[in-house]
Amino acid sequence: MLFKYEMSCSKYRNVILIVRQDEADEASIEKLHEMDTETTRLRNETVAFKTEEKELRSALRDGASRIPLPELQASVTALEQQKAELVSRLEKLKGGDSKPVSPEERDKVKSDHRKWHKTANNRKKIRSELWKEVTQIIDKDKWEETKEDLGLEF
Repeated sequence: MLFKYEMSCSKYRNVILIVRQDEADEASIEKLHEMDTETTRLRNETVAFKTEEKELRSALRDGASRIPLPELQASVTALEQQKAELVSRLEKLKGGDSKPVSPEERDKVKSDHRKWHKTANNRKKIRSELWKEVTQIIDKDKWEETKEDLGLEF
């Protein structure tokens, strides 16, 4: 729409502003029907594209979760070899070639295990407390690099 402004002044200094509006191009009924059909077609296309996108995303997820056949075959052969090794060890143990462990020796091993386990847990606590102090001092950007330099694993 276009507006045209005209100003006129009278003898008594009154200003009159006249605004004229051009006739708007009104769409005909046929044009409106064409626009409606185009809108409907575009909406249908959008729905079709969204369903296709969902199907493709699910296919992509399914494809990513599948393991290739050669990889499966390799893991099966590795597991079969591991099974054979365990069966041979079990046969040796069942054969009576191993000597029994005395209760005193078993108790000694358990107490040693508890002692070293306790020591390891204490060292973990110390490590985590020290790391907390280090993280307060250094920038967050350098945390990973510092971990690698110190050989820390969490």
